[in-house]
Amino acid sequence: MEVNKFTPAAVPYVAHPEFAIRVVRPLLPMRSVDSPSRRRTPVEHKIPSTDVFTASWCCSVGTTWTVELRSVDDAALGRPAEWICSGVPTEQPTPERQTADLLAERNLLLFPVSPVHPVDSPPRSRSRRLIGYVTRNPDVIRLAMMLRDVVDAERDHPMVIAARWIKAGYSPDVAARWIIGGVNWPKVAQSISRRSSPVQN
Repeated sequence: MEVNKFTPAAVPYVAHPEFAIRVVRPLLPMRSVDSPSRRRTPVEHKIPSTDVFTASWCCSVGTTWTVELRSVDDAALGRPAEWICSGVPTEQPTPERQTADLLAERNLLLFPVSPVHPVDSPPRSRSRRLIGYVTRNPDVIRLAMMLRDVVDAERDHPMVIAARWIKAGYSPDVAARWIIGGVNWPKVAQSISRRSSPVQN
């Protein structure tokens, strides 16, 4: 075909700046089909500092030993709240000596279980061994240590009781006096206080 001055040419279209509209396409989330460990990683949430978790050494997640945290709250039982990877292959013995450092890196305070009579509420298996109970609240661990020889751990662990009272706004010392006096629930203490105020919160 001959090209002359009457032949239409392809002219690029340029939108006027006052009327140009920028189209933004939403990015679709990337999924990895080759990494099952990524799919099993729990979603991180903002965890209240008074929450208490069981900490267990686990070798069933990936190829390395991990510290598995599970909430002691009945409403949150099931999926682990967090996994802490040690980097030690599961073919090797449990890296016991790393326990304190791994927990400290995440500001977790440990209440270890007795090796003779461990209280293990999460499911037990050959691949999981309970270390103890952890929290990020120093008042919870302090009160729990005060209650170590006071409460029956078979019925309610000292860390669970301590978290209950600290969450209710009691100091460790005041809470300990109530608990030693036989009152295990903050609501009962509040009810007694309204009637006679034997202990000031």
